[in-house]
Amino acid sequence: MVSSAPAIEIGRLEAVAALGWRAPDTARLGDWLLRAAEGWTGRGNSVLPLGEPDRPMDEALGAVREWYAERGLPARFQVPLPLCGGLDAALAMRGWRAYNPTLVRIATVERVLQRLGDPGGLPPATLEEAPTAAWLAAYHYRGSEGPPPIAAAVMTAADNPVFASVVVDDDVAGIARAVVDYDTDGLGWCGITALETAPAWRRRGIGRQLMRGVLRWAVRGGAALIYLQVMEDNAAAHAMYDQLGFVTSHRYHYRTPA
Repeated sequence: MVSSAPAIEIGRLEAVAALGWRAPDTARLGDWLLRAAEGWTGRGNSVLPLGEPDRPMDEALGAVREWYAERGLPARFQVPLPLCGGLDAALAMRGWRAYNPTLVRIATVERVLQRLGDPGGLPPATLEEAPTAAWLAAYHYRGSEGPPPIAAAVMTAADNPVFASVVVDDDVAGIARAVVDYDTDGLGWCGITALETAPAWRRRGIGRQLMRGVLRWAVRGGAALIYLQVMEDNAAAHAMYDQLGFVTSHRYHYRTPA
């Protein structure tokens, strides 16, 4: 299911995705980006290693451990593959364990809009510049009870994010967040995150209606391509994205000291 996208494309896409999900606390170690957000989300609290550190490997890993320890957090890497295969092997050799394998899936905005089909009488998605209290109450990151206070700061830190809701009879049936950023070739990417349908509304087209709303917004912002990150074992989500024309660019997992 994982493609063999060229390394330069993987690096470019991961750099765009980092713009769409920014931690409030960051530092650089050569080409490594260290990110911290009070422990909320893996992407917000991990090193994104798009290149080489500015010192020998073991010294760099020691600096990573120290930086995260100062913030009361475990050291962690987000490792894009196969781009960072050498680093992945080096971490594995030093006992860093891998977890949460995730696929990065991409598509053109045009193709997905063509495949979304009829909205089936659902109301259009409502778009806001910031998450409302109702939006936040409907967001359950990986099954959590609700997002912590830092969540709003992380999700609004991007350039002009949008927060979509589909509301049916005063019930928030589903939510999504989207951003538009540009890669080094000037291509506009729409990143979709926090796409969630309330249990009572699943399999009724809510996810497609949310995607329809954010993609129409993204087109106005100049986006031609879409990326999203999906846990490798989320079969239901992958089935929907397959139908909509998404393909897999690459995968990543996290590594942290055992």
